[in-house]
Amino acid sequence: CLKFDHHCPFFGNCIGFYNYKFFLCFLIWSLVLCTLLVAEAVPVIVWMARGHFDLAGVGVCCFAFVGATFFIAALGM
Repeated sequence: CLKFDHHCPFFGNCIGFYNYKFFLCFLIWSLVLCTLLVAEAVPVIVWMARGHFDLAGVGVCCFAFVGATFFIAALGM
């Protein structure tokens, strides 16, 4: 009898007993990447909040939002 916990939309496959290691590594590295993304964006967001508007800063804010959203989604798994 195989142990399948759930279907993972990121992998497009069921997460079973033998691929827990890969799934957890994927989640951990995704969380690390999103944390770094948001941490790098905080100074730009603070800089923009002080009145310096820049189009590149808007892009960084968008990436930070996507990173934070993915971080929250990965924590929910």
